[in-house]
Amino acid sequence: MNKKIQQIFLVIISTILLCFSLLPINTFAEEKSLIQENISVNTTQLQIKIASIDEETSKLIIGEEITSLSLNGYLDNLIKYSNDSNASYTLEEVEDNDLINLSNYDSTFKPNYVVTLSYSNDVGELEYKKYYLSTSTSKTSTEPIISPLAIDTIFDIASFSLSLSEYNKNKTFWNGFWVVADGAAVVFPGVPAVSGVKRMIEGSTSVLKPSLAKGVRKYSALQNISAPSNYKGSGWERHHIFEKRFASKLGTTSGKMLAIFIPKYNYHYQITQRMSKKIPWYEAPFKTKTQIIQAHIDAYGELWAESGFADEYWEFLYKFSKYKQYD
Repeated sequence: MNKKIQQIFLVIISTILLCFSLLPINTFAEEKSLIQENISVNTTQLQIKIASIDEETSKLIIGEEITSLSLNGYLDNLIKYSNDSNASYTLEEVEDNDLINLSNYDSTFKPNYVVTLSYSNDVGELEYKKYYLSTSTSKTSTEPIISPLAIDTIFDIASFSLSLSEYNKNKTFWNGFWVVADGAAVVFPGVPAVSGVKRMIEGSTSVLKPSLAKGVRKYSALQNISAPSNYKGSGWERHHIFEKRFASKLGTTSGKMLAIFIPKYNYHYQITQRMSKKIPWYEAPFKTKTQIIQAHIDAYGELWAESGFADEYWEFLYKFSKYKQYD
């Protein structure tokens, strides 16, 4: 096939892709069921305002959560994902003394519950925190919308053409990868392209390469994918690139969040411990979406730096997290 025919072929492929991009969203929707027209969807949301008194500033700090869970369900999840053996809570109705005390800080905040959290401090000792909760429920009604598909992928028509070219030049290298590759990066359908991935893979055959051969996918999809070959006798785990305990804060669900295979030995432990220190579970309700995302970027960056900037796996996750795409 000469160069002119190749160019014509690429134009045809590009045109086909463009046509697909205009099809209804249901054609491509992963993890989404078909929606019938003219049917409203009602959901009940629980709004939780969480307040504590800052001992240093003597000010009332208020965080907010919106969840489809009950209050106990939300607190149960907080404990479940805490990675803290001492994590527990007691929930009680607020007392008049508490209301009088809080009115000195903020007369507009009217809690109806008090929750006491038990947790491990930095040296493993048991400590307690008292929070005040104000809860309210609301129902939201959404009409189904059928709209053209907005392809939330990184590659466009031009880079896809380059991807075919790069693939044809390096078939031996790229075969087996769930990727579309261009000359500078690897592009995963629906997730960010990270510059220099080919170089990272070539430098890390034991961790990054087998992980990316399985792909960066939604956690629910990765659950149906077999793990890479055993790693140092301990195997692999499926790792939410942004921790699943922050799903509600990020406005998503655990199953929709992007995940990657990670070695059980050392790697998963390192990032879990690092994030536990960055955002202790009992402080999570007061963190904003921006703070949560930045904490992950910082954690991956620190682990990469601590490897002497030599570990391609941490480099990949650091650069990936900087795109701030969690689902």
